[in-house]
Amino acid sequence: IMLIGEAPGREEVQAGRPFVGKAGKNLDSFLEATGLAREELYLTNVVKFRPVRISPKGTVANRPPTQEEIALCIPYLEAEIGQVNPRLILTLGNVALQAMLGKEAKIGQYHGRAAQTADGRTVFALYHPASIIYNPKLRQTYAEDLAQLRAYLTKRDKSC
Repeated sequence: IMLIGEAPGREEVQAGRPFVGKAGKNLDSFLEATGLAREELYLTNVVKFRPVRISPKGTVANRPPTQEEIALCIPYLEAEIGQVNPRLILTLGNVALQAMLGKEAKIGQYHGRAAQTADGRTVFALYHPASIIYNPKLRQTYAEDLAQLRAYLTKRDKSC
């Protein structure tokens, strides 16, 4: 299983690994709820570098990647997917979902279910774990989506 996020943040750059800090802790607890362990996954991001801006306070802050930055990194992501050849891709948030299904795909439409990419890969869309930090109302939706993922994984494992 390959898990794709948006881009590394400050903590990820400092640690040299994806999904650390608050979002990483959320991810670990969400994975536990699905019966998956981080060690079972290949973790990556669409954008391979940290997109930053200077905040009004003059500090360096994360920002969403631009369409140009995403387009620049897509060939690297596609090569990664080809090398890993995952049976399932979990996308976290809009950037990862759109990288896999196209710019018209929106997380609000796809979260909690599987879809097929143009080349036949299976993608299961989830909100980004950081989203519940900024929008606690998504916590219940995220829990329901994880239950859907667990059911999907159980069903898929039985059919293999």
